[in-house]
Amino acid sequence: MTMHRKKEQGLATRQKILEAAEDIFFEKGAALTTLEQIADRANVTRGAIYGHFKNKRMLLEHIIDSAVLPLLDIFRETISRDPIPSFEQLQKAHVQVITDIINSAELKKRLSIAFVKCEYTEEFAYLIEQSIHYHDEVRNIYKVFFSRMEKSGIKLAKNPEIMADALMLYVTGMLTEYFKHPGQTNLEKNINDYFDLFFFPISCPSPE
Repeated sequence: MTMHRKKEQGLATRQKILEAAEDIFFEKGAALTTLEQIADRANVTRGAIYGHFKNKRMLLEHIIDSAVLPLLDIFRETISRDPIPSFEQLQKAHVQVITDIINSAELKKRLSIAFVKCEYTEEFAYLIEQSIHYHDEVRNIYKVFFSRMEKSGIKLAKNPEIMADALMLYVTGMLTEYFKHPGQTNLEKNINDYFDLFFFPISCPSPE
């Protein structure tokens, strides 16, 4: 067998393991999933799994990273297109990312695992660390963006730090509800309206 062929087979096995792991994490949750179950579903040996992933932790981290990191790149790219920061620009970036999630069965499955299929207990303390890392990264993106808005002369309702915290809570809550109770919220239809309520005044104009 040539080295090229061997590498192709290794990549194919790795992909089978990842797909099986995603399915079982989604069905059973992280705590109830075992490497034996993943090996059976992928039709490989446990040894084959260890050849690519040291343990269940590495599998989970890879699955979550593979969903979150590309979305962060898209978000950063979208909010940096216009040199003048605005609420409209920030809203457009959120709508772009959330629409990408809604339209991708793969992303929805992976993010469902991250949001509602992982038990954040001592056993999975590393997932808490990973979650905090992403939380801090997104919050910092928000804070920098709101600071740029303030420096450009746009009046904010609160200081950039409070604005960043509030938006982080708003988006996290929205996505958690979407993944926890799929079908209960028409996120695809109402996403722009939801962000209108955050970025622009909620009260209706007084009749003249």
